[in-house]
Amino acid sequence: MLMIIGVTGTRSSGKGYIGEFLKSKGFVYLSTSEEVRNEARRRGLEITRSSLQVLARDMRKEFGGTIFARKCIEKMQEGNNYFVDGIRNPTEIEELRKLKDFSLIAVDAPTKLRYERAKERGEIDSLSWEHFLELDEIDNANKDPEGQQNFLCMKMADFSIYNDCDESTFVNKIKEILEEIRS
Repeated sequence: MLMIIGVTGTRSSGKGYIGEFLKSKGFVYLSTSEEVRNEARRRGLEITRSSLQVLARDMRKEFGGTIFARKCIEKMQEGNNYFVDGIRNPTEIEELRKLKDFSLIAVDAPTKLRYERAKERGEIDSLSWEHFLELDEIDNANKDPEGQQNFLCMKMADFSIYNDCDESTFVNKIKEILEEIRS
């Protein structure tokens, strides 16, 4: 059975871990965020979180909200399972739902834990807790239809994981979802 699994969720909640797990199971990795980074490189733009957010919003306005999902879909080939990372706008989900084998997983974790994980990974060396919360608000509850709307995307998910657990428990939750999708 062909599977196309998308993931959405909050920053540093475990989305990348799900991707690594699925890659180890033979899934082909695709990323809407990588599509934005590729366009930034093509345009010679500096690759920062804020510049990518602006570029993504501008491209959604110019080419439609499904632009990054369509770019991922164009790379799909028959016979492979796919993991689509970086889904941050409801229109991307609507486009991916046109694929009959698509399922969406939302992942979240306690805000303090996500901040600590981001610090451990070196993503936010000089980022204060207050600034992290401000960026979180931009990522998650943006009112701009072309912007990032993680909370809306999470509400559209077929499956949800709250990642406040150890690695083994998290893996078991992922495996349970895969079994449910297969059945």
